[in-house]
Amino acid sequence: RSVEDALQQIPSVATYASLSSARMVAVRGYANEISVRGMSTRLDGVPLNNYSYATSFYDLPFVPLDLLQRVEMIRGPGSTLYGSDAFHGVLSLSTVSDDMPSARAVAAAGPPGDGVTGVSLRATEDDLEVQGGAVVTRQADRDLTYDYHDPVTGQTARGERGNAFTDRSAVLNLSAGHGDSPTGRWSLGLYGNDYRSRQFPGVGTQFYPPIGAKFPLQSLSLAADHDLAGQDSHFAMARLGYESRLADNLELKLLGYHWQAEQTWIFDFSALPTGLRSVGGATVACRTAITQTGVLPTFCPHIMSQGTGDTRDGLQASLVWRPADATQWVVGAGQDRLTVDRAFVRRIGLDGTVYLDTLTPFNDV
Repeated sequence: RSVEDALQQIPSVATYASLSSARMVAVRGYANEISVRGMSTRLDGVPLNNYSYATSFYDLPFVPLDLLQRVEMIRGPGSTLYGSDAFHGVLSLSTVSDDMPSARAVAAAGPPGDGVTGVSLRATEDDLEVQGGAVVTRQADRDLTYDYHDPVTGQTARGERGNAFTDRSAVLNLSAGHGDSPTGRWSLGLYGNDYRSRQFPGVGTQFYPPIGAKFPLQSLSLAADHDLAGQDSHFAMARLGYESRLADNLELKLLGYHWQAEQTWIFDFSALPTGLRSVGGATVACRTAITQTGVLPTFCPHIMSQGTGDTRDGLQASLVWRPADATQWVVGAGQDRLTVDRAFVRRIGLDGTVYLDTLTPFNDV
């Protein structure tokens, strides 16, 4: 159903859930919250890792398999060939294939309302070729229950999560010419993705241990039955490539690309307690402003939005020499620029009060 499902078939590779609906990839047993930041992800040769989180698994959490023609993976360090992002592994996704059928449609549905609808096309005319497709994937409300400890009573209670998402993806590839001809081969790729998820697991208890060290809490499940998170992600990319054979054993390759990604997490903290009993028996209230002192480090019941916007531009040129002894030599040069266009955090009270609205320190880096 997804790239992560496919990767589960590879020995020494496992996938697991991270914040909200993001999925992580662990290689050779190294699995923690940030291990995926050493995985270089590439789409038709373009690196996708962003600057905000050093990974593409947050702002591009779902890539439909129906748009992919090939998935390749290097398990382990690949930085020598693929750059500093690849010190745990490389994941290469390809949307172009010479074996792609002229037309293909997919329509699948299953309980409890899941569905996939898509179409892909391929057309050729002399030296011109067009490949493209669009897919809509929907996962309906799962109604999954989970147990937690009430932070006030300490009693076990039960909450519910939906784990629902909708993904819309499209790709268009154009090519003209042949790489073996004197004029070479030009290729243009356009990509778009819109992803929205709701009611996935929230922050759990990972951010609350410092509070428990200061106050005699019954439980660290402060979000209670609203330990939920959603995500909105938008991605758009364009790539331009050129290949030409300059001599029998000498090839020239050029690649230019630009992509933009926006990602926002939405955390539901509407069930946070408005106060907790301190060690001395007094009740300590929650805070309503970042500058308040003598209050709980958590804000009063609220909704938090945390997001980033990233841009990546690159230009690469390389000469590939394949002499008769089959030893391949490559010399190349390029420039790659990563920018955090915007990074923010907002905390809005249930009555609309703005508790916090600020840009993070890595904004505009």
